[in-house]
Amino acid sequence: MTEEKLQSDIVRKFSELYPEKRGQLFHVPNERITASQKLKAKSIGVFSGVSDLLHAEGLTTEKRSVLLQIISQFVATKEMRLKLIAMLTKEFNLGALKCLEIKAPKSYHKITHVQQQVDWGRTMESIGNDWKIIRSVEDAIAFINGGFNHGLTTDEVQEMIDEAKAKGKKTIQF
Repeated sequence: MTEEKLQSDIVRKFSELYPEKRGQLFHVPNERITASQKLKAKSIGVFSGVSDLLHAEGLTTEKRSVLLQIISQFVATKEMRLKLIAMLTKEFNLGALKCLEIKAPKSYHKITHVQQQVDWGRTMESIGNDWKIIRSVEDAIAFINGGFNHGLTTDEVQEMIDEAKAKGKKTIQF
């Protein structure tokens, strides 16, 4: 299976399961071939290492309703309740991005490129988002739904990179 096929399968499955969430799982087209394409892309804000798929989900109506019910017990005015919800949403990343880096099982990748992906993943994690390398449709859907034991973490991938480098390898297998 190719990465493109796996990514397509993930998007299709997500669309089947969650038709109401159209547009919340999307691809960031950062692939470039020529030097001029890369230069132009960089000038308009394309970064090396950005994940293949991003999932954006804000605070759902249901979660917002529950928060309002709880907060209403302690905060008298509607204005203050809404401000508190906004603060909590930001503080606890209740609308965080999930960054999915897709790797076909048993595929090989240049260590330098994977390092860029891990570095970007760490940047995303440092501001409250979640990042994983995903190797199956099941792991993708579980990760999107909050299953954090699905996929490979930045630390796990960094360990794989370090081990491969120590052995003098230039590629890493997923």
